[in-house]
Amino acid sequence: MTEPENENQTVAETVDITRILHNTEDIFKTANRAILEFCDNTLDAQVAGRVAIVRLTIDPRRFIFSSENETGMNKADLFRYLNWGSAEKAAVSGMIGGYGVGSKLASAYLAEDLTIRCSRYGEDKLYKIEDPQWRKNIGRERRHHVAETVAKSGSGFVEFEFTNLRKKIDPEKLILHLGNIYKTAIEDNRIRFLVNGREVGPVEIPADGEKLEFSFDLENGAKVTGWAGKLPREADLDLPYGVNPGMRVYLNSRLVEDRVYFGNHKVRGNLGLLIGEVNIAGKVPLEFDKNGFRTDTDEWADLDLHMEEKLADLVQKLLATKDQESFGGKEKGEIRKAWDMFRLAMKRLGEKTYGIAPRQPRLEVTSAGNRKERNDSGVRNPRTPAPEDARGKRERLPHVAFIDFIRRDMGPNIASDVEPAPKGETGYVLVICPRHPMYQEMSRAGVLWLHAVNLAAYHYAEIALKEENGGSDNISESELKDRADRYCKEILEKGKR
Repeated sequence: MTEPENENQTVAETVDITRILHNTEDIFKTANRAILEFCDNTLDAQVAGRVAIVRLTIDPRRFIFSSENETGMNKADLFRYLNWGSAEKAAVSGMIGGYGVGSKLASAYLAEDLTIRCSRYGEDKLYKIEDPQWRKNIGRERRHHVAETVAKSGSGFVEFEFTNLRKKIDPEKLILHLGNIYKTAIEDNRIRFLVNGREVGPVEIPADGEKLEFSFDLENGAKVTGWAGKLPREADLDLPYGVNPGMRVYLNSRLVEDRVYFGNHKVRGNLGLLIGEVNIAGKVPLEFDKNGFRTDTDEWADLDLHMEEKLADLVQKLLATKDQESFGGKEKGEIRKAWDMFRLAMKRLGEKTYGIAPRQPRLEVTSAGNRKERNDSGVRNPRTPAPEDARGKRERLPHVAFIDFIRRDMGPNIASDVEPAPKGETGYVLVICPRHPMYQEMSRAGVLWLHAVNLAAYHYAEIALKEENGGSDNISESELKDRADRYCKEILEKGKR
């Protein structure tokens, strides 16, 4: 290794603004997600005891975001805002924002041109700056002319007007998105949203029966409240926009992450029907894009432990529920076809399936004391040749397979599951969920049997790999996929009559 000639060389450090702006496409992906940055700022700047009012005006030429009844900004605040990364919110408990760049990146994502109007709560001055080439000028030192007028009221006001839009904004989808993300903030009357004059209501979350309510404190003092319950089966695939099974976790009344199961990392059985909300008032660190919590932190570990304990009884109750339905009508024939193909393929592959062992050949002892296998006709059985692509030790399929395929609603996120056969029988039961989108799609296409074959191959591969690994669940996704694809191909080939 060649050492540098001069250890005290000066290196010019640069910032590639073009690349940073390009990365906003990966950060936000949609206009709705970018708009959340401004809504988050309003919640963080809310004045105690007052309802923040956010108005969003959308037309093909421009987009205006305005909020009032918040702390707002005076001239010094405005200059600080224009200084990227100058926010001090990260150290404040319960704040959603923390890096001082979110709404500025969102502005660059949404439009080329920007005008800002603002006033500070309790003050009578309104300030305005206008930058017709906002996005182009990011990273360049420039002077802004600040226009100053008298504010109509001292309620605190911030407005961003975007022109020369880069992204299309759908008002209908935005209404649904805001009602989902800020559900609890709207319900608690902390904030109101009006999109083109239309009031945004909170999304309704369906739950069946009695709810489990909880409240506790984390070690850092954060307050946690919420509830948990079970999705009603009749909800089927018609869950409201943005609502998914699992626990919905909010920070400062803003939905950050859903489909959280707290300690139950593998969603199985009726656990897919778990639904509920967890609202954190305090500090639990977020990922940079606010689409998840930082699970490597002490705060999240503390929350996870508390919630696993709170949900333990409900989780056990859900997993113990074995209510199942029969396949009916056309789907019954489709599942029967998959069942027959799987059983025939396994028999032809020489496996013990459905708890029935294939007929064993008779063993004959020779004069030399060696055992020779002979079939029923007395002809010696040849050894089974290894596959052409075989490598290393011979692979053996598991000796226990499925004894039945059954139908059970486990929520829209779970396609299938396996569970031990009933007492007195050996093997597994393949549980197929009719609410999963793939089930619905394949059923409409008339190839539900192929969906069932794919599921059987996947779980059969999972059983095989686990047996090969001495019972360990440490199986890579790629290894499982490759094995499942091969088993599926074998079932389709060997299962033909």
